[in-house]
Amino acid sequence: RGNLESQVTVEVICEVENVGDRMGATGTQILFIVPNGASVKEGDLLVELDSAPLQERLDTQFLSLERAEAEKIQAEVRWENQLTQNTTALEEAKLNEELAEMDVKMYEDEEGGTFQIEMQDIVMDIQEAQADMLIKDTDLNAVSELYELGYKSKGDLAAAKLAKLRADSSLASQMARQKQLQKYTYTREKKVRNANLETATRSVTQVTRDNESSEAQALAAKNSAVRAWEKEKERYERYEEQLEKCKIYAPQEGMVAYAMGDSRRGGGSTIEEGAFVRQRQQILTLPSLNKMQVKTAVHESVLDQVRVGLPVTIRVD
Repeated sequence: RGNLESQVTVEVICEVENVGDRMGATGTQILFIVPNGASVKEGDLLVELDSAPLQERLDTQFLSLERAEAEKIQAEVRWENQLTQNTTALEEAKLNEELAEMDVKMYEDEEGGTFQIEMQDIVMDIQEAQADMLIKDTDLNAVSELYELGYKSKGDLAAAKLAKLRADSSLASQMARQKQLQKYTYTREKKVRNANLETATRSVTQVTRDNESSEAQALAAKNSAVRAWEKEKERYERYEEQLEKCKIYAPQEGMVAYAMGDSRRGGGSTIEEGAFVRQRQQILTLPSLNKMQVKTAVHESVLDQVRVGLPVTIRVD
């Protein structure tokens, strides 16, 4: 005794994830299934599962995917803008440092620096004041002699003295300006310019560190948005694939045989239209009738009479 079976049998299982419907049932409902025992060709529709819950989930996921894509684009734009801002800020800080350094050199240049120009202007003013004082002193002496001789009045003498006094005062003022420039203004301006240079140098360092921090934050936000988008896209593609799996086509020609439920595993539900099937649950088998085989048992007492190539006669009930 034995069994006649196909050499090539394909199991058709449910590959759709379990989705609870409005009635609380777990699994996917069978909307259509070919009759048990029917002969089918490769590519024929075997089973159609209810795709409505999956379609609803796919539509919801599409909105989540669009939102994630918008956030990804925004994060990428913010990152690119941050790079541009960082470059601009760093170049501006470096320019300020160069200008501050140039300002220090320009003020202290011994040949044509700002200090030397100011000092030369004061020296020229002092020389002019000294020349004017000599002139006014000569005029006063001349007016004094003419006054004693009776050729000049007291008013002329007073005017000459006043002019001499103003010349002396102008010279003293220019000398004071020279002393102030050498002793105070030079020291002050040098300290101010050096301090500005140090501040500009520190600003370059600070901007560089701030750029590294802001760029790292923008890059982390961009990477996070990209990963979130990739995850949403992966989920959307999985739902699309699940939707496609709601229709099961015959991988080969053969005869449809509904799967029998295993009561020991709680799978005793009957395969029929309207029934619910779980993910990885066997729905049917599709044995090919083109290649059949017999599975039988030979008693050990006659094993010595069996050899490879021995002719066999088979009678099918």
